[in-house]
Amino acid sequence: MATWPQRTRQFLSMMGIAAALSLSALVREATAAIPAGERQALIDLYNATGGASWTTSTNWRNAGNTDFNDPGTECTWYGVTCDGTGATVQQLNLYADHLAGGLTASLGSLTNLQSLQLGNNQLAGPIPTALGSLANLTRLYLFANMLSGALPTSLESLTQLIAGQSDIRYNALYSTDATLTSFLNGAQQGGNWQSTQTIAPTGVAAGSTTSTSVALSWTPIAYTGDTGGYRAYYSTISGGPYTSDGITANKSASSIVVNGLIPSTPYYFVVRTVTNPTTANQNTVTSDPSAEVQATTVSCTAPTITG
Repeated sequence: MATWPQRTRQFLSMMGIAAALSLSALVREATAAIPAGERQALIDLYNATGGASWTTSTNWRNAGNTDFNDPGTECTWYGVTCDGTGATVQQLNLYADHLAGGLTASLGSLTNLQSLQLGNNQLAGPIPTALGSLANLTRLYLFANMLSGALPTSLESLTQLIAGQSDIRYNALYSTDATLTSFLNGAQQGGNWQSTQTIAPTGVAAGSTTSTSVALSWTPIAYTGDTGGYRAYYSTISGGPYTSDGITANKSASSIVVNGLIPSTPYYFVVRTVTNPTTANQNTVTSDPSAEVQATTVSCTAPTITG
């Protein structure tokens, strides 16, 4: 039979082992890291959107700002929320944080993401097709940026989006896919994501010409409620580069005359829509170019001398 001192030593030994195991578990929990692909997606977004100039980027970089913080710290980075075990990113909220640049395709690696909030920044360019990989996403907020171009049909795969809980308004986005348009209307707050998109005018056509001018016309876009206009561009080469000419007084206008051209010269024209900063979006938003049209200025006619 064990003596009292022996039982005491056995008890203390067991307590020591338990404490060591608990400490080991705490260390493992503190250093648990999200998957490498998720970490890289966060780093890519930081690099692509001017992370050094974000309004807040607490804990993304180390104390000396020489590199990103160590693996295992990502769940403490500003705007990043992980699951209860720190094993995966579930929310990314960088609302109004002065992100300027383009969305990165590697965001599609955040496959357990449930909420993506990047609204009210200065993001530009297209929405990557890879965002359609976010199969667990329930809320998508990209409003009030300068995003442009055709929405990828891959977004139809975001079947977990909650009705009326996403917002992609106040950009320069469009879709010619009726199924995608309807799907995103169902997810959009207010039900109509298209109503405030700065898109290119349709039906652009060249009209009357002189030796130094060409008249252009088009069908105005639906979003005319905020100030802006249509800016015409011209080039002597199809596809550009284009030179900016003038801009209309508002977005209800349907024509403009491009002046200062050279006689007897073929020209190529496109039109872009511009929306000025508003209370809803503090960015100037410019659409993709319209379809290109061509016209040739007429030759100068020498004066007829009679006598």
